[in-house]
Amino acid sequence: MTSGHSKPGTQCPSHPIEKVLVASALDDSSREVVGAGVAIAGATGASFRLIHAVELEALPPSVAPDVDRKALEASQREARRADLAEQVETLGLREVALDAIEVDTGPAHRVVIDAAARWGADLIVLGPTRHGHAPARFLGSTADRVLRRASCPVLVARGAFAIPPERVLLPVDLSGFSADAMRFAAGVLSRLTGTRPAEVETLFVVGPAHGVDVDPQRAADELASFTDGCGADFGSDALHRLRRGAPVREIAAEAAEWHADLIVLGTHGYAGVDRLLIGSVALGVAREAGCNVLLLPPDAVFGSDLASDVEAQTSPVW
Repeated sequence: MTSGHSKPGTQCPSHPIEKVLVASALDDSSREVVGAGVAIAGATGASFRLIHAVELEALPPSVAPDVDRKALEASQREARRADLAEQVETLGLREVALDAIEVDTGPAHRVVIDAAARWGADLIVLGPTRHGHAPARFLGSTADRVLRRASCPVLVARGAFAIPPERVLLPVDLSGFSADAMRFAAGVLSRLTGTRPAEVETLFVVGPAHGVDVDPQRAADELASFTDGCGADFGSDALHRLRRGAPVREIAAEAAEWHADLIVLGTHGYAGVDRLLIGSVALGVAREAGCNVLLLPPDAVFGSDLASDVEAQTSPVW
């Protein structure tokens, strides 16, 4: 088994958390999402914005000619703005650095991505979209599409966001990007907590791509060497864990068994794949995990000018 974790020869930029964009669906589940954004803003001193997207339903042809579409859009935006303002008051958000509330019309994922780019957000916070009685692990199309296109870190919030996190799980694939993402994660976590999380565990999953003859001891040694050599300061008592199986299933299982409250991982795909396409493992973990998941895209880890070059030099093993 080869790890392919050679250094790409670039420095990860510092990533202050100064602007947090929180996407609110204006339903009961969005309370936890907004609460996570408030907790992060409070811990980092960041300002934050609340945003909601109004997706207008198609009008029947018999009605459409008689309707002033612009007036209808304006009316619905104002109604949702009032709902968002009410949520602000109900949750007591005026006590933190609320920069603005925004309501825009269009597909929700596009509204969120455009708002993040326009404002220069350092973090997007959103939640899984619940449809009827579907379990919360299903992301829904909005969250899924935001994850695929975001250039800044994205937190998928499931439940309260603990400050500091009690247990942080860091899945790694022993690639160069994974090493840089791990260092970047250490910087993000230090800004979230002001100190190290209580417990950190790195996890490497020996998957089908590695073949059946992988020596567990050698794999464990490579994980330890990788973690020690990547330069991320998580303390000398950080744990290392090796599992065998399908990466998404094993990462979600480890998070559940270890009672992690946060998973942090990079979102790169295989070299040569469009950067708008999130790695299949990262997307799968965001869908399946039962805890909060923080995803780090290449544009966030390296900056947009470096992300393409670095990804092309990276050899992921998942």
